[in-house]
Amino acid sequence: MYRLFPVIAAIAASTGLSAAAAQAPAPAPMTLARAVAIAEKATGGQVLEAEVDTHRGKRVYEVEVVKDARLQELVIDDRGRIVSRSSPVVESYWKRWFHSDRMRALAAARPLSALIGRLEQQTGGEVVEASFDFERGQARYEVEVATRAGVTDVNLDPRTGERLAMLLDD
Repeated sequence: MYRLFPVIAAIAASTGLSAAAAQAPAPAPMTLARAVAIAEKATGGQVLEAEVDTHRGKRVYEVEVVKDARLQELVIDDRGRIVSRSSPVVESYWKRWFHSDRMRALAAARPLSALIGRLEQQTGGEVVEASFDFERGQARYEVEVATRAGVTDVNLDPRTGERLAMLLDD
């Protein structure tokens, strides 16, 4: 084992890489959970909606975040870079005035990245869409999870992450 390290270091040096880079693990694959975490960190806000989409033949992640009652829409590429950020003013006012109960409930929610990251670990699937909803006085995240068995809709309590309901998607 110890004799292999100088060989690996020599190969890495000849290709322009350091020994540490030759042993460094590959970056984690981009997922919606990771894109949501990037959006939460970049804005300091709470995620209202997130989905996987395709733009010009490339996979992107669209994330709507609310911070201080202002809506921001971010597009994140498959490398984890924010490639677009906008603040739709009219939609921000509309959501602030007509969905004030929803916005208060969202402010009390745990970060969505933590909730869907845990859900992906539990199911072995990939979250492809998530949205915050508030109906009949109850807040929830509606999450679409793709697994080998198919696509399932899971409703999560935004404060605890507990599963409220699970439905097979058609």
